[in-house]
Amino acid sequence: MNKSFFSLLLVLVTVFTAFACTPITAYASESTFVTLYQNAPAQIVISEEVTLEEGLNHISKHLSSSAIQYTYFVNCKHAWVKRMDFQLGASSEKSLLDSFIGETILVVSHPGGSQSVLEGELLSLVNGQPLIKTPSGQAVLVKNPKEYRFEDHTLPQLKGKLIITLSSEKQVRTELTTGYHLQGLTWSPHYAGFLDEDNHTLSLQGIAYITNKTDQNLESSTLNLLAGSPQRETNQGTRFALAASPSSKAASAPEQVFEYYKYPITFPVDIAEDANLQISFLEKESVRYEKEYRYVPSNSRAVESALELTNTEESGLGLPLARGPVRIYNDDNEKTFVGADTIANTPVGDDIRLNLGDAFDVQGDRTRKRHQKIADRNWEDEIEIELTNRKKDSISIKVIENIPGSWRILNSSHKFEVVNDNRVQFDLEVSADQTVTISYTVRYEY
Repeated sequence: MNKSFFSLLLVLVTVFTAFACTPITAYASESTFVTLYQNAPAQIVISEEVTLEEGLNHISKHLSSSAIQYTYFVNCKHAWVKRMDFQLGASSEKSLLDSFIGETILVVSHPGGSQSVLEGELLSLVNGQPLIKTPSGQAVLVKNPKEYRFEDHTLPQLKGKLIITLSSEKQVRTELTTGYHLQGLTWSPHYAGFLDEDNHTLSLQGIAYITNKTDQNLESSTLNLLAGSPQRETNQGTRFALAASPSSKAASAPEQVFEYYKYPITFPVDIAEDANLQISFLEKESVRYEKEYRYVPSNSRAVESALELTNTEESGLGLPLARGPVRIYNDDNEKTFVGADTIANTPVGDDIRLNLGDAFDVQGDRTRKRHQKIADRNWEDEIEIELTNRKKDSISIKVIENIPGSWRILNSSHKFEVVNDNRVQFDLEVSADQTVTISYTVRYEY
């Protein structure tokens, strides 16, 4: 035998030894941990007990077409990850047929307008057309087939696969943790508030809208909803990493994770593929609020009506709130919708203002009575603002004036607060069915 033959024999023996090793032999319980992000891929972590044999072990997992391959990580305390092989599933008619080469299929065609069904082994594809070997041994090229029928194959077998190769020094029962990011599975927080106007309180419900646009089913998963936007890497090289096993500890209140917060869902959740569902992630009763009227003439001639809340335990809240829309209803039999606004990510201690729309019985009107040039870049304005309350009760109104340039108020009929360099605020009490007029003179320089 020559040297080339021995070299070839050595390669064949090596390959056979690497891939003919014992697969992982048994699976016990499996736990799936799902963390959903707002408008970003979800993270899936699967923890399971496996039995490893001494030497190389292979484990095969179905691979969702929505999985981001370069985010896969594997952790096994008693074994080393040697490699991971990704085998993509069928994503086109050609790739689907390629996966059935050597298998028996039925091909439906309509030659001359009549239906024909041909059964046989799929030998190959010739310019996309199936070449079929019939039971009689005849090879038939079917042109322009209309339909394919496959026997003894299920959809999961057609999906992609991930083959993990592990090396163990001995036979051992151990925990295997795998994780990856899944594109197309997200959540968005929405809130519904029900007003008790007599007591100035509202009941607040947090509703998670979950959208699964993937081909993966997640059954009896432990679910976390993350509020915040972690930065994602832009380099998408293929790689994998090691990670610690996830904790199975559940919690009923938001938990801080680095610079973000997560809402643990304390019951198992099934998320079917291509599904939309809603689950409750927050409920607070008797949250105190103050009703506020605000008039900003530079924005609108209407007087805004709003709810003011403070995110503290004393007010009935006191937990981080994820950014999302808030819809407010009156807590009557009809649950009448009264307005909506959107809150930002709101930490504990911050104030929340919900602008619900324009007040019907409260009007404002602003008039510039005088506009006079004092010097080259100096002007003087005399402003008059009328506020009318047609309600049956007294109300408080905040009037916010935006003043350009460098300014100084020379005189004013009412006290005001300087909010910032270009804004002042008047706080007025307007009695029922009354009109109050603010007048002031301002000198400013451009």
